[in-house]
Amino acid sequence: MKEIINIQGFEIHCSKTDMNIINSYKVKTLKQMKNILIGALNTTILYKTKRSMTSLIDEWITHNLLFKLNLFRKHTKDCNFESNQKIHIKFSYFILGKIIKIKWYITGEVYGGRGKK
Repeated sequence: MKEIINIQGFEIHCSKTDMNIINSYKVKTLKQMKNILIGALNTTILYKTKRSMTSLIDEWITHNLLFKLNLFRKHTKDCNFESNQKIHIKFSYFILGKIIKIKWYITGEVYGGRGKK
């Protein structure tokens, strides 16, 4: 069973095991990512997760970086949050997400430009 919801103009497909944000690469700020995730998690009746907001955002910014670098574009244009990720995938998103955030901190950048989150 699937449900389709719309949060801030983004189509989100939900099932019991995953939540897929269509064209997630178009989101350019951490604040908008967080607001979309909060809206989706509060709206869906199917998808339930124990993952933290930080974990979800780390995955999303990693998808966006890979998309921007023209890597795996078919797979990284949408962000698919799975409830039961394999450990090596979790680790990859954790490490890459932290590296990206450290780079932003050092350079004064915030995703989508300079300034506050």
